[in-house]
Amino acid sequence: EATFHAPQHNKGNASFTAYFRDESKAPFQTFSSFEEVGCGHLHQTHDGEHFNVYILLVDKIGCFYRCPIAPTEGIGSAGAIVPIHHQNDLDVKAQLLTCKLALAAAGFLDALIDVDTCAAPTVPRLNVLGIGL
Repeated sequence: EATFHAPQHNKGNASFTAYFRDESKAPFQTFSSFEEVGCGHLHQTHDGEHFNVYILLVDKIGCFYRCPIAPTEGIGSAGAIVPIHHQNDLDVKAQLLTCKLALAAAGFLDALIDVDTCAAPTVPRLNVLGIGL
């Protein structure tokens, strides 16, 4: 579950909550702030770590990769964010393949891991697939 707060000027904040299939585990929540640097380029602060984030493709999905600003500032990662209400669209599956190829061209050579699709929720949620490097 993701909540993106209305941006002010070129900055915004977001919170993310991950729910586990094992409902005895408490949900995991984290917060991020973003600052737009240029078209498709953001600075992200996430749990005290700082990243450059690059958005490669955006249609029905968001395709991204992020790199730590300093080597001790966290782990680079890449992935795609898919709204659950689009997760079974055939054009989304094609967009995911395009995203995977674009990420490989950007240097993320490990394959993205496809996650299970989710049951349709009563409120909009995001389905995320990704890799951590």
